[in-house]
Amino acid sequence: MAGAFGYERDHYAVGIKCGERILLPAIRTASKEALIIADGFSCREQIRQQTERHGLHLAQVLQMALHEGPRGPLSELPEEHYTDRERTPSMPVGILAGAIALGTAGMWIVRTRQKSK
Repeated sequence: MAGAFGYERDHYAVGIKCGERILLPAIRTASKEALIIADGFSCREQIRQQTERHGLHLAQVLQMALHEGPRGPLSELPEEHYTDRERTPSMPVGILAGAIALGTAGMWIVRTRQKSK
């Protein structure tokens, strides 16, 4: 419930109440090793603002897997080196996200053509 709706002054309290029903308490009680994955910007922002954790985009998780391997990062919080309160995602994450989107679209086109034959 963040998004444009939750960022509007008149709706902010409703967005926070929605987050406090299940999502935010679950994140606060999650183990430090748990990955918090949220693809939507507004969801990640609400998590960042209302908890001490950071949500990761799926592309960041894939980047983490490529760099860290199956054991994951050796820091206290897995997202520590992949998020920052003051910066936007790095260029490689953006490129990876674009590649994932293109690959998904390509697979959809191939399947659609196969079904129509």
